[in-house]
Amino acid sequence: MPISPSEAPVRAARMVAALDAGVVITDGRGRPLVDRGAAPMLDIAELLRGEAAHGPALRARAADSAYVIDTSGSAGVPKPAVVTVRGLTNHVRQTVEHFGLGREDCVGQTAPTSFDISVWQLLTGLAAGARTRIADGASPARLAAAIDDGGITVLQIVPMMIAALLDEGVHRGPHRLCAVISTGEELTWDIARRWHVACPSVALYNAYGFAECADDVTIATVTPQDDRTRPVPIGAPLANTSIHVLDDTLAAVPFGVVGELCVGGDGVGRGYLGDPRRTAIAFVPDPFGPPGARLYRTGDVGRRTEDGVLEYLGRADRQVSVRGLRIEPGEVEAALRELPGVADAAVKTHKTPHGVSLVAHLAYGGDDRTAPDASPTTGQARGDQEHAIDGPAREVAADAYARIRHALRDRLPRHMIPSVCVRWPSLPRSANGKVDHAALTYVPSAPHEAAEIRDDQVAAAVRAAWCAVLERPDIGWRDNFFLLGGHSLLALRMLDRVSRTLAIELDVESVFAHPCLDEFVEAVRTRARAPGPRSPRRRPP
Repeated sequence: MPISPSEAPVRAARMVAALDAGVVITDGRGRPLVDRGAAPMLDIAELLRGEAAHGPALRARAADSAYVIDTSGSAGVPKPAVVTVRGLTNHVRQTVEHFGLGREDCVGQTAPTSFDISVWQLLTGLAAGARTRIADGASPARLAAAIDDGGITVLQIVPMMIAALLDEGVHRGPHRLCAVISTGEELTWDIARRWHVACPSVALYNAYGFAECADDVTIATVTPQDDRTRPVPIGAPLANTSIHVLDDTLAAVPFGVVGELCVGGDGVGRGYLGDPRRTAIAFVPDPFGPPGARLYRTGDVGRRTEDGVLEYLGRADRQVSVRGLRIEPGEVEAALRELPGVADAAVKTHKTPHGVSLVAHLAYGGDDRTAPDASPTTGQARGDQEHAIDGPAREVAADAYARIRHALRDRLPRHMIPSVCVRWPSLPRSANGKVDHAALTYVPSAPHEAAEIRDDQVAAAVRAAWCAVLERPDIGWRDNFFLLGGHSLLALRMLDRVSRTLAIELDVESVFAHPCLDEFVEAVRTRARAPGPRSPRRRPP
């Protein structure tokens, strides 16, 4: 089971506790996250220096566990999904066959190893005698460079990254791409059209899958001739995999009728480690398979067209996908309720021109002195007009948001921390007493007053990069990148622009540490003054 070195410490501790690991392999960065258990700890550097006279005599059976991937859990804790050797090998072999991979190919490894997509990206090229180009965490500009320099032929990324690569001019480079696979969230016809126009010789695919089922379970070829009055298809099942559209009783529905998408076959995993209750809910006996077979109930709704093509239509529950990462709002809400002073919390997505953002709706208890947005000196909520207890819902101020985000860093991974927090007198509820999610509205606030002109090159270049990626010409010096609709992918694009203009390198953590424009400008100045190698000034695409 992989755990990212940047994982939230509290969440990492829960992951390790659920695993009951036999051994932990780590380095200096990861040791503080896993140094609490009783399992023996091995240093990766020492292992790499070692030698063995012969390889270990390991023989894995098809039904054995291959790996565990933690997914977001609605009960407030991660769900460790167990994948079998059968599921892993079937997915790798089907990928090699589907794309005809051979010695001349190179697979782009773009996902962190704590995400399920990384498994096939790391192993499939090696299984086919091809190469694997490591490019995880790369910004759009760096990924475009890796595609050109590394000779990547097969690439699987989220739709927003496909759009970002086109913005970077990847189609004008000397690439060897043969196939680009969209995954993680819904592919739009607009992005597909842009790809077909810019890269007509590079096949575009749309994949659909789950960590619980060894990643991809279906794939579709997306062509310019497809019917664009319908959703982008998710295609047909991989070999040894079955997809059923079922009603609540697990009976098949007719063609064209909407039902729940359920997965059967070799890819279906063993369930959630140490959680028989949630396993029994999601993994049920397969009425269409051989004795002992199980179906995975995805919670997605879709339909099968008359010609047998599958279409994804959304979720039956509240699970959301943000830039290709599945998030259970319940896990985020549980972390928010642990913050001092927070009486209730609900999480909902908000569509922006740049994709989907996660918005937290918060209600505080009667005593505001412990609230995350309380003044550290007076204990009162900041800004009577903005945070009046009996007033309307308001977006919390930038400094209050920064404290909330800081408090969540130990509890949630970065992609699950809300981009915006909204304060309510009390959360709206329906007649049955449940939170009325339809009434949880959010209207982005206007930027601060227009920024005064600053003559120095650094401030002007940084502000220009913010305005460009956020598509807002009126950004003020006290505006917060995330409260203006920014997210990690936009932050990477902004850093690419700053790097090209000022010839300095910063990592994405600098944006999270300094989310306000004036603070980020100072961080850039500090980096510019620091000794050491500078980034070569890159020509814009």
